[in-house]
Amino acid sequence: MKKWIFFTSIIVFLVNFPLHFLYEFLPSFLTSIISPVNESVFEHMKMIFSSFIIGGIICYFIFKKKDLSRYMFSFSLIGIFDIALFLIIYIPINLIFKENMILTFIILYFSILVSQILCYYILFFSKIKYQNLIFIGILLIFYSVCTYFTYNPLNLEFFHDVKNDCFGIKC
Repeated sequence: MKKWIFFTSIIVFLVNFPLHFLYEFLPSFLTSIISPVNESVFEHMKMIFSSFIIGGIICYFIFKKKDLSRYMFSFSLIGIFDIALFLIIYIPINLIFKENMILTFIILYFSILVSQILCYYILFFSKIKYQNLIFIGILLIFYSVCTYFTYNPLNLEFFHDVKNDCFGIKC
């Protein structure tokens, strides 16, 4: 259990780094859906969720302990949980200490580690019906909302790229 949680949290954490720069190197509609198009907090939530989806696929092929639909269901559900956990920790700390990359990475890894503990129990002990449908629903809703707000961001700090002083894909 401990090894699984440790290794999966490392995998999900590391997937964030190429995802962070994916749109910059391969700008397209598809990459704008799964990776950040600017430096706003909102755009980075897509990166976190996508890292769980990609991490779930990688972990499935490494560990092969359950079927793929259980992995995708568990990792997508936990991806949503991790976004909430990350924001609950990150926002107040960022307001106090301002932008600090090392602190942000520590918060990110901590939230992923806690999320993977929960993921382990969902993956190996839950008996939830219709996992494929729930996974597809989570995926469609999450990426539809993200796509909409990437191309039509609200004029709120959550969507504001303070580095470039802009919003959405227009940055």
